[in-house]
Amino acid sequence: MKVLYFLIIYKNPEIVDRIVTSLQSERSLFLIHVDKNSKLDFSRLRRYSNVHFTSFRFPTPWGGPELALAVYEGLKEIQSCNWDYVCLLSESDYPVKRPEYIADFLNVSQKDHILINPLPCNNPLEIPGGHWLEGGRRRTECYALRLTPKQIATIEPNRFDIGNLRQIAKTLRYKPNKIFNALNILFAYPKRLKTTDVLCGGHQWFFLTRKTTDVIIKYCDSHPEFLEDSKNTQCLDEIFFPTIVNQVVEDKSLISRNILRYISWENNGSSSPKDITLEESDIIDQCIENPGILFIRKISDEQICDYVDERLGHHNISF
Repeated sequence: MKVLYFLIIYKNPEIVDRIVTSLQSERSLFLIHVDKNSKLDFSRLRRYSNVHFTSFRFPTPWGGPELALAVYEGLKEIQSCNWDYVCLLSESDYPVKRPEYIADFLNVSQKDHILINPLPCNNPLEIPGGHWLEGGRRRTECYALRLTPKQIATIEPNRFDIGNLRQIAKTLRYKPNKIFNALNILFAYPKRLKTTDVLCGGHQWFFLTRKTTDVIIKYCDSHPEFLEDSKNTQCLDEIFFPTIVNQVVEDKSLISRNILRYISWENNGSSSPKDITLEESDIIDQCIENPGILFIRKISDEQICDYVDERLGHHNISF
């Protein structure tokens, strides 16, 4: 069993180095995609012979399609290598198990670990206070128009209702010089295609078998209209892979909703998880001892890496 750790990164080169170092094993392979807009140096990772960088670099702004497409293109690029599972990570995920344990765990599991909720669904990410407008319809039936780095208008063609009116008003508020783009979508664009049987939402951070990723690539190659239409979706990363996995994996018993990582959303008041701190060392200890948790998210402090590494040195956890 060989695990491909696919890291989508932008910042924190020191923590990324710690992640890759902690996961080093003869059963590990690494693929690194560095955001095109990142000016940081990650070249130190090249000292490891099992680390590969994607031949391309996409910008991955919040809410855009580029993040999901970077993952898809990366999986296509690494097809020629030998691996059995892919684990998608960012610079904010840190392992709380040794790589040998992770490989053994996945070898027994033989399932795709990804959260999938069919749309419409008001909270497909299953987070406290989470809410998708109109059950996700504004993502799947509207065209996304970027206004600012953190503001996107979603406009449905030829639909004249309060939802679209709010999006036109949003455009006037945040980017008035794009009002003609918004009106063009409203009056001139065709309705978006229905390219799959069921659209789904969920986390992008997954573990997928090689078999499933091969079928995903085959499906997208034979359905270019799905890829093309997907580019119009706000926050595509929360729809793309849940939708395709649900589409191509016929035996749903081979899909686990357990994404094998601890994510803390408590008291954050945001749609993003909060950073884990050393004040939560008791939670970190519980994650280390829990056989079904392989990573914690989010971390941005090397002291967390030090703490986990030290605790793992005192825990003989085997699968």
